[in-house]
Amino acid sequence: MFAPIFRFEMNFHARQPLVYVVSLVLFFLSFLATVSDNIGIGGTVSNININSPFNVIVVLASISFLASLIAGVAYASSPILRDFDHNVAELFFTTRVTKFDYLMGRFCGATIFSFVVYFAAALGVLLGELMPWLDPERMGTMRLDAYWFATWAIAIPNILMVSTLAFLVATLTRSLMASYVVLVFVLIISSVISSLVDPEDLQLLSLLDPFGQVAITEITRYWTPFEMNELVIPVEGNLFYNRLLAGVLSLVFIALAYRYFPFSLDFVNAKSRWLQRFGRSSKLRADKQAPARMATAQRSSANTNFGFRAQLTQFASLVRIEFHNIIIGKAFLVMALLGMFQVGANALFGLAGIFGTEVYPTTSAMLLIINSGYSIPLLVVLIFYSSELLVRDRNVGVAEMMDSMPYPNWVIIGAKLLGLMSVVLVMLLAAMLAAVLVQIFKGYYDFNFVQYFFGLFSFFQFPIWFTCVLAVFAQVITGNRYLGMFVVVMYFAGTLFLPQQGFNHNLYLFSTPGVPYSVFTGFGPNLSAFVWFSVYWSLFCALLLIAMHLVWQRGTEIRGRFRWKNIRSRFSTPVAIAAAICLLAFAGTGCFIFYNTNVLNSKLSILDVEEGFADYEKAYKQYEDLNSPDIMSIYTEVELFPEDREAHIEGTYTVSNNYDEAIPEVHFTVATYLSINELNVPNSTLSHSDTDLGYYIYQLDRPMQPGESFDVNFDIDWLTPGFVNNSATTSLLSSGTFFNNTEAFPLPGYNNSAELLDNNRRRRYDLPPVERAAKIDDESQWDVGLVTRMRASYEAIVSTSNDQIAVTPGYLEREWEEGGRRYFHYKMDEPIWPFVSFLSADYEMKSDKWNDVDLEVYYKHEQNVDRMLEASKKSLDYFTANFSPYQYRQYRIFEFPRQRGAFAQSFPNTIPFSEAIGFVADIRDPEAIDYVFYVTAHEFAHQWWGHQVVGANVQGAAVLTETLAQYSALMVMEKEYGAAHMQRFLKYELDNYLNSRGAEVLEELPLMLVENQGYIHYRKGSLVLYALKDYLGEDTVNLILREFIADWGFKGPPYPTTRHLLAKIRENAPQEYQGIITDLFEKIVLYDLRAEDSHYTELPDGRFEVTINTAASKFEADGQGEETEVAMNALIDIAVLGEEDEETKVPEILHIEKRQVDSENQTFVFVVDSRPVSVGIDPLNKLIDRNPDDNTARVEVLN
Repeated sequence: MFAPIFRFEMNFHARQPLVYVVSLVLFFLSFLATVSDNIGIGGTVSNININSPFNVIVVLASISFLASLIAGVAYASSPILRDFDHNVAELFFTTRVTKFDYLMGRFCGATIFSFVVYFAAALGVLLGELMPWLDPERMGTMRLDAYWFATWAIAIPNILMVSTLAFLVATLTRSLMASYVVLVFVLIISSVISSLVDPEDLQLLSLLDPFGQVAITEITRYWTPFEMNELVIPVEGNLFYNRLLAGVLSLVFIALAYRYFPFSLDFVNAKSRWLQRFGRSSKLRADKQAPARMATAQRSSANTNFGFRAQLTQFASLVRIEFHNIIIGKAFLVMALLGMFQVGANALFGLAGIFGTEVYPTTSAMLLIINSGYSIPLLVVLIFYSSELLVRDRNVGVAEMMDSMPYPNWVIIGAKLLGLMSVVLVMLLAAMLAAVLVQIFKGYYDFNFVQYFFGLFSFFQFPIWFTCVLAVFAQVITGNRYLGMFVVVMYFAGTLFLPQQGFNHNLYLFSTPGVPYSVFTGFGPNLSAFVWFSVYWSLFCALLLIAMHLVWQRGTEIRGRFRWKNIRSRFSTPVAIAAAICLLAFAGTGCFIFYNTNVLNSKLSILDVEEGFADYEKAYKQYEDLNSPDIMSIYTEVELFPEDREAHIEGTYTVSNNYDEAIPEVHFTVATYLSINELNVPNSTLSHSDTDLGYYIYQLDRPMQPGESFDVNFDIDWLTPGFVNNSATTSLLSSGTFFNNTEAFPLPGYNNSAELLDNNRRRRYDLPPVERAAKIDDESQWDVGLVTRMRASYEAIVSTSNDQIAVTPGYLEREWEEGGRRYFHYKMDEPIWPFVSFLSADYEMKSDKWNDVDLEVYYKHEQNVDRMLEASKKSLDYFTANFSPYQYRQYRIFEFPRQRGAFAQSFPNTIPFSEAIGFVADIRDPEAIDYVFYVTAHEFAHQWWGHQVVGANVQGAAVLTETLAQYSALMVMEKEYGAAHMQRFLKYELDNYLNSRGAEVLEELPLMLVENQGYIHYRKGSLVLYALKDYLGEDTVNLILREFIADWGFKGPPYPTTRHLLAKIRENAPQEYQGIITDLFEKIVLYDLRAEDSHYTELPDGRFEVTINTAASKFEADGQGEETEVAMNALIDIAVLGEEDEETKVPEILHIEKRQVDSENQTFVFVVDSRPVSVGIDPLNKLIDRNPDDNTARVEVLN
């Protein structure tokens, strides 16, 4: 009987429209993800081949995740329940059908359609890579083995595991809700595990992830573009065990379903013991509520007054019933507890920021965690209960009786909608409770309940209350719970994918602008936009409610409810008036919003911005090498109006022709959001004015002769009229204004920073391959330093509101108040690079002093201010002793709002420092990496590397600023915490570097030739300079840098390159290290180092002889990451390690020594005084090793 039951189940699902709708949607989703870089699924990478094995596997793995959830919700949960709901289970139980045939026939027939959905998506990927319009430069050979791997190793285990689990729960409990709860639990576990991916915990998490995504991440974490294009993921290690576990669980789940399903008539008429344990099902609960409803209806019928007051009473009664039906159920209680678990787990383990160091659990941090992770359980509750509320009455057979009661439609619809909203409210309160409990657990008691209230109930990640209306509307219109649920899912998918295609206006996305929070501004700066869009969509929801009233099903009518004669009877005069008012108000509000976002402001999508960059380059790239006069002096008066978020800027450039030939015309680039009142170039004619792209050309009446100077005056307004669709400027704020002159001043010449860097996107606009930086030997660019060719004198008067402090680089000459505003006059005593910042906020200030240098921190968060001052003093100690004197009399740190970004930036004696880093870091744990100390030291180091010495505008320039600042900060850190403590820091740097190689958009270059590639000049740079210090010695490296500053500090053009630095290094390095220097700076070299099978014996004198067996290989990589093994020959640390320190968890170094490693396998023997615990080769991760975890190994005693 298996075959007939199987065919019946197949035929049933084949007649359902859901399978075709879902298959079609997933087909197009995977198809579009293949043919468009603007739609990404699961972390596909745009810098590799479109049809690379990596991209194919990532897309299909993500689709299999969706298919498995669909399998659980729509197919595997329903077969057995359907028989009980339709009262036909007795027919099977009284025939000769066996339990095996019955269960397996139902299960297999339903599960087949889960695979149909998946294969529809796979077909979308396959057809997508055959499309003729795809960029041929990004197409490789079709790799069917990637499709095969994604299917058998990822999709089949995932779909079977979720299907068998849902089938087990639904079969034993006879509760659809129970299966949903279990699936949500699995989903939350997967979400929590995925969010906690940390280099130190990756192996454990890859085993626990139920869908195998983390295991895939573990294997491909360090893959390069070459490997992504060529390799199929091997099923080995944790991925093998993870997939094996998924298969075993599938067998266990189906076996349990077979074992415990009571295939008898007794099960039809009684609750199963599984159901009793779980709690009341929604159906049984509704049965008990039916008498209450009848009683309510009877009481209402006894009263012949059915006026508005009676309707309100009915409405309140029904709301209580709907809310009570959900809240009292253990299913909802479990769902709420699961949501609390997710928030609590993410908050407990997900507060780690830079280098794994946690931030304080501020309310802002808690809200970010809830917004990012709590959407899943909230959506599940919203989607499921919106369907449950509308089908419960029909499921228990009381719908017709209820529909015959004297309830107007609005009472029923409103009660169900408000009941749903009440449930969502309870879920949000549960999340808030979990967040507060985490704050208490972590010893943080500065609760901000007002922020919690608005952050959750008003400014959540998606418009919750509007979505409730949409969910109920979808159920009413479709008349099918699964189609209604699918409509809501597709709405959320649309909000994710449509903006990537350029459709990002909130006027049609059924969304509201994000409203970020900062201690500076509160909720802002786009609060007015949020209010107007909320009004707009509230009116739209009112129209949806009216539409629901018109087509609401009462009795057995289904299709007839859409007939005009039925609708007309409900379209009464009051309803028509309400609809007309809402429609007119909706249209009027929409027009007002459009006027603000598209007329007063420019509404630009990602694609619009991209096209603007391309147009700018096409039009004006021809002028890039045109000589422009050098700015020799800047005088500016900047008026800031925080309350209006506006700025008025007047200024004067004194420019000079420092070339050997005349300059016939002067070019300027001005940001298009600025209003130019005046841009006056004396004795010239404005020959070209492009306001759309912001480019202006002034033809001089007489060419500017060498050595000639004149003043350029400008008058600019930076206005923020009305409100914008999204992403309001964060440079001008009510408090915490922070911008630099490149954002607000006219910039001489062509601005190459506006060029697109992705060659794939450049080809779409017929642009040639990008050149990120001039070649290192291009001497024509050696005359250009930081932004411009020359340093300039600087003076500024900055005014702001009378409750704020305004700041710019320079020494404060005068401060005064006038007209209710505060004025600050700053002036630099020496020329600086013409790159300056402006800040304004209602700061508090803390100061200290180092010799004759004033140290000041201006802040809103006080937690780590003392640590910043301490780091500043320690940095001054080290830098002045080892490099050169500090050139200024002051050093100031200024906190700025998180909306502006999470970074710090070094201007002359002025350091803007984001509130998102440093100021809220929790560095109380001795194991934590003190990145507050480190970032402060790094930014301070830029006063030497960037302001005293700057590199020429060619390849490698970032080494002379960023990499040397990294080294300087590392040395200050090492002096503070000791060399052993640096291991964790260097391991994070190594992980960051290796993990970022796969995202390289052009090609990886050696450190010496780096082209503004942060993962190289920051992360690899740290490792290289620390290793160089280890080889040559700290004193030698510092001597090199001291001499380098003496040679190039404060010099004008030409500026140094990394060739000059490398020459200085080679001069001071012994011959045996020349090859090491070549590997570190001029090549991309990686190692595979392992400590293996080591042991020790105790000697008669109480010491210990340790035998260390090592394996070592060396590779050189090209720009795409293809590796070639080369001969191994290097000096590498071999170490014996002791017990870990109880506080820092850093092992004691019993012995460490550099040894020549020149073969694949070598043995080293040391004698140490203390009992060894582990041994290692390069244990401090100074070299680039793709698997640093096996550099150390436990050492066993040899008996």
